[in-house]
Amino acid sequence: MNNKEVEQVEKVAQVVKGSKNNSCSTFSTSATLTTFLRGFTLIEILVGLTIVALLFGVGYASYRDFARRQILNSSYDKIKSSLSLAQQLALSGDKPAGCPANSVLSGYRVDFSQKKFYAECVGPGGTLRAQEKIIDIPPGIEISSSQSTILYKILGQGTDQVSETTITITQTATGKTINAILTQDGRLKR
Repeated sequence: MNNKEVEQVEKVAQVVKGSKNNSCSTFSTSATLTTFLRGFTLIEILVGLTIVALLFGVGYASYRDFARRQILNSSYDKIKSSLSLAQQLALSGDKPAGCPANSVLSGYRVDFSQKKFYAECVGPGGTLRAQEKIIDIPPGIEISSSQSTILYKILGQGTDQVSETTITITQTATGKTINAILTQDGRLKR
Protein backbone atom coordinates (compact mmCIF):
# COMPACT_ATOMS: atom_id res chain seq x y z
CA MET A 1 0.00 0.00 0.00
CA ASN A 2 1.48 3.36 -0.98
CA ASN A 3 1.60 6.56 1.07
CA LYS A 4 -1.33 8.16 -0.73
CA GLU A 5 -3.65 5.27 0.16
CA VAL A 6 -2.48 5.34 3.80
CA GLU A 7 -3.24 9.07 3.97
CA GLN A 8 -6.74 8.48 2.58
CA VAL A 9 -7.39 5.75 5.14
CA GLU A 10 -6.17 8.02 7.98
CA LYS A 11 -8.53 10.78 6.80
CA VAL A 12 -11.41 8.33 6.86
CA ALA A 13 -10.39 7.27 10.38
CA GLN A 14 -10.32 10.91 11.55
CA VAL A 15 -13.80 11.51 10.14
CA VAL A 16 -15.05 8.41 11.93
CA LYS A 17 -13.40 9.46 15.23
CA GLY A 18 -14.58 13.06 14.93
CA SER A 19 -18.22 12.19 14.40
CA LYS A 20 -20.26 12.95 17.55
CA ASN A 21 -23.27 10.81 16.58
CA ASN A 22 -21.22 7.90 15.33
CA SER A 23 -21.09 4.90 17.60
CA CYS A 24 -17.89 3.77 15.87
CA SER A 25 -15.86 6.71 17.20
CA THR A 26 -13.80 4.40 19.41
CA PHE A 27 -12.27 2.52 16.42
CA SER A 28 -8.58 2.98 16.00
CA THR A 29 -6.84 3.79 12.72
CA SER A 30 -5.74 0.17 12.31
CA ALA A 31 -9.33 -1.09 12.77
CA THR A 32 -10.59 1.41 10.21
CA LEU A 33 -7.76 0.41 7.88
CA THR A 34 -8.78 -3.25 8.18
CA THR A 35 -12.42 -2.37 7.51
CA PHE A 36 -11.44 -0.14 4.59
CA LEU A 37 -9.30 -2.86 2.95
CA ARG A 38 -11.76 -5.67 3.59
CA GLY A 39 -12.40 -6.52 -0.13
CA PHE A 40 -15.10 -8.79 -1.54
CA THR A 41 -16.47 -12.03 -0.20
CA LEU A 42 -16.46 -15.20 -2.25
CA ILE A 43 -20.25 -15.00 -2.69
CA GLU A 44 -20.01 -11.45 -4.07
CA ILE A 45 -17.36 -12.50 -6.56
CA LEU A 46 -19.38 -15.56 -7.66
CA VAL A 47 -22.53 -13.45 -8.14
CA GLY A 48 -20.56 -10.95 -10.22
CA LEU A 49 -19.02 -13.70 -12.36
CA THR A 50 -22.42 -15.35 -12.86
CA ILE A 51 -23.93 -12.08 -14.09
CA VAL A 52 -21.00 -11.52 -16.47
CA ALA A 53 -21.28 -15.11 -17.78
CA LEU A 54 -25.03 -14.75 -18.41
CA LEU A 55 -24.55 -11.47 -20.25
CA PHE A 56 -21.78 -12.99 -22.35
CA GLY A 57 -23.87 -16.08 -23.18
CA VAL A 58 -26.89 -14.07 -24.30
CA GLY A 59 -24.71 -11.65 -26.28
CA TYR A 60 -22.80 -14.43 -28.03
CA ALA A 61 -25.97 -16.31 -29.00
CA SER A 62 -27.48 -13.12 -30.42
CA TYR A 63 -24.31 -12.31 -32.34
CA ARG A 64 -24.09 -15.84 -33.78
CA ASP A 65 -27.71 -15.68 -34.96
CA PHE A 66 -27.11 -12.24 -36.48
CA ALA A 67 -23.95 -13.43 -38.28
CA ARG A 68 -25.77 -16.44 -39.75
CA ARG A 69 -28.62 -14.23 -40.99
CA GLN A 70 -26.08 -11.92 -42.60
CA ILE A 71 -24.40 -14.83 -44.42
CA LEU A 72 -27.77 -15.93 -45.82
CA ASN A 73 -28.69 -12.38 -46.89
CA SER A 74 -25.24 -11.89 -48.40
CA SER A 75 -25.68 -15.09 -50.41
CA TYR A 76 -28.99 -13.79 -51.78
CA ASP A 77 -27.29 -10.53 -52.79
CA LYS A 78 -24.44 -12.40 -54.53
CA ILE A 79 -26.87 -14.59 -56.48
CA LYS A 80 -28.90 -11.54 -57.49
CA SER A 81 -25.70 -9.76 -58.57
CA SER A 82 -24.54 -12.76 -60.64
CA LEU A 83 -27.94 -13.02 -62.35
CA SER A 84 -27.81 -9.32 -63.13
CA LEU A 85 -24.29 -9.65 -64.59
CA ALA A 86 -25.34 -12.59 -66.78
CA GLN A 87 -28.33 -10.57 -67.98
CA GLN A 88 -26.16 -7.52 -68.77
CA LEU A 89 -23.63 -9.63 -70.68
CA ALA A 90 -26.46 -11.18 -72.71
CA LEU A 91 -27.97 -7.76 -73.40
CA SER A 92 -24.66 -6.52 -74.80
CA GLY A 93 -24.63 -9.40 -77.33
CA ASP A 94 -20.83 -9.39 -77.49
CA LYS A 95 -19.46 -12.85 -78.19
CA PRO A 96 -16.72 -13.72 -75.64
CA ALA A 97 -13.25 -14.76 -76.79
CA GLY A 98 -13.90 -18.40 -75.81
CA CYS A 99 -16.58 -18.84 -78.47
CA PRO A 100 -15.29 -20.18 -81.83
CA ALA A 101 -15.43 -17.79 -84.78
CA ASN A 102 -17.97 -19.92 -86.66
CA SER A 103 -20.39 -20.04 -83.69
CA VAL A 104 -23.22 -17.77 -82.61
CA LEU A 105 -23.76 -16.53 -79.05
CA SER A 106 -27.21 -17.68 -77.94
CA GLY A 107 -26.95 -16.10 -74.48
CA TYR A 108 -25.69 -16.65 -70.97
CA ARG A 109 -26.92 -19.66 -69.04
CA VAL A 110 -27.09 -19.71 -65.24
CA ASP A 111 -26.80 -23.18 -63.69
CA PHE A 112 -28.11 -23.14 -60.11
CA SER A 113 -27.06 -26.71 -59.29
CA GLN A 114 -23.41 -26.00 -60.19
CA LYS A 115 -23.49 -22.41 -58.84
CA LYS A 116 -22.07 -20.89 -62.03
CA PHE A 117 -22.98 -19.15 -65.27
CA TYR A 118 -21.40 -19.19 -68.71
CA ALA A 119 -21.75 -18.00 -72.30
CA GLU A 120 -23.54 -20.49 -74.50
CA CYS A 121 -22.31 -20.54 -78.10
CA VAL A 122 -23.99 -22.59 -80.81
CA GLY A 123 -21.91 -23.70 -83.78
CA PRO A 124 -21.48 -26.55 -86.20
CA GLY A 125 -20.02 -28.73 -83.44
CA GLY A 126 -23.03 -28.16 -81.15
CA THR A 127 -23.40 -26.03 -78.04
CA LEU A 128 -20.21 -24.86 -76.35
CA ARG A 129 -19.53 -23.16 -73.02
CA ALA A 130 -17.30 -20.11 -72.76
CA GLN A 131 -16.36 -17.49 -70.17
CA GLU A 132 -17.52 -19.58 -67.21
CA LYS A 133 -17.96 -17.68 -63.94
CA ILE A 134 -18.63 -19.14 -60.51
CA ILE A 135 -21.34 -17.64 -58.31
CA ASP A 136 -19.25 -16.96 -55.20
CA ILE A 137 -21.38 -17.95 -52.21
CA PRO A 138 -20.07 -19.21 -48.87
CA PRO A 139 -19.89 -22.93 -48.06
CA GLY A 140 -22.98 -24.30 -46.35
CA ILE A 141 -25.37 -22.43 -48.65
CA GLU A 142 -27.48 -24.46 -51.07
CA ILE A 143 -29.50 -23.18 -54.02
CA SER A 144 -32.51 -25.11 -55.24
CA SER A 145 -34.92 -24.23 -57.99
CA SER A 146 -37.79 -25.79 -59.88
CA GLN A 147 -35.84 -24.96 -63.06
CA SER A 148 -32.17 -25.95 -62.74
CA THR A 149 -30.93 -23.51 -65.41
CA ILE A 150 -32.05 -20.27 -67.01
CA LEU A 151 -30.84 -18.80 -70.30
CA TYR A 152 -30.60 -15.04 -70.71
CA LYS A 153 -30.99 -14.61 -74.46
CA ILE A 154 -28.94 -12.05 -76.36
CA LEU A 155 -29.99 -8.52 -77.25
CA GLY A 156 -32.99 -8.26 -74.93
CA GLN A 157 -34.85 -11.31 -76.20
CA GLY A 158 -35.72 -12.27 -72.63
CA THR A 159 -35.20 -15.67 -71.03
CA ASP A 160 -36.10 -19.26 -71.78
CA GLN A 161 -38.52 -19.35 -68.82
CA VAL A 162 -42.21 -19.87 -69.51
CA SER A 163 -43.29 -18.77 -66.02
CA GLU A 164 -41.86 -17.42 -62.78
CA THR A 165 -39.48 -19.73 -60.95
CA THR A 166 -39.08 -20.06 -57.19
CA ILE A 167 -35.48 -20.16 -55.98
CA THR A 168 -34.80 -21.36 -52.45
CA ILE A 169 -31.53 -20.38 -50.77
CA THR A 170 -30.89 -22.59 -47.73
CA GLN A 171 -28.30 -22.36 -45.00
CA THR A 172 -27.57 -26.00 -44.18
CA ALA A 173 -26.28 -25.36 -40.64
CA THR A 174 -29.48 -23.68 -39.44
CA GLY A 175 -32.08 -24.80 -41.97
CA LYS A 176 -33.09 -21.15 -42.52
CA THR A 177 -34.18 -20.28 -46.03
CA ILE A 178 -34.88 -17.36 -48.31
CA ASN A 179 -37.49 -17.91 -50.98
CA ALA A 180 -37.08 -15.66 -54.00
CA ILE A 181 -38.98 -15.36 -57.25
CA LEU A 182 -37.15 -15.27 -60.57
CA THR A 183 -39.47 -13.39 -62.90
CA GLN A 184 -39.93 -14.26 -66.58
CA ASP A 185 -37.72 -11.35 -67.56
CA GLY A 186 -34.91 -12.71 -65.34
CA ARG A 187 -35.04 -10.42 -62.29
CA LEU A 188 -34.74 -11.89 -58.78
CA LYS A 189 -37.18 -10.60 -56.15
CA ARG A 190 -37.99 -11.59 -52.59
